[in-house]
Amino acid sequence: MNRLVDGLQLLAYYAQARRLQRLASREEIERHQQRRWQWLCANVLVRSPFYAPYACAPLREVPQIDKSGWMANFDRINTAGIRRADAFDIAQEAERSRDFTPTLGGISIGLSTGTSG
Repeated sequence: MNRLVDGLQLLAYYAQARRLQRLASREEIERHQQRRWQWLCANVLVRSPFYAPYACAPLREVPQIDKSGWMANFDRINTAGIRRADAFDIAQEAERSRDFTPTLGGISIGLSTGTSG
């Protein structure tokens, strides 16, 4: 059943990508971006203590941060209520044990590479 769901989701993504290719003008692209921004604000930013004050703001007013800023504000940015210290502990243990199945509140936690430069 999961393969069927995955296949249907893949088809939906493909159809969406094909539709986006039909955005023929700058105005159409900007309207699409504005709709997606409004969705992100209404469904994600409002749940982030860091970004909630900007949920109704234009994108240009939202603070831009780099990786160090993101990591410094991890506890307030993420929308799952995960604390950075807890996530880091789980990720380090997974790296040590090579067992990557543990989750935190049902969310997989891991370390990434290539994001420091």
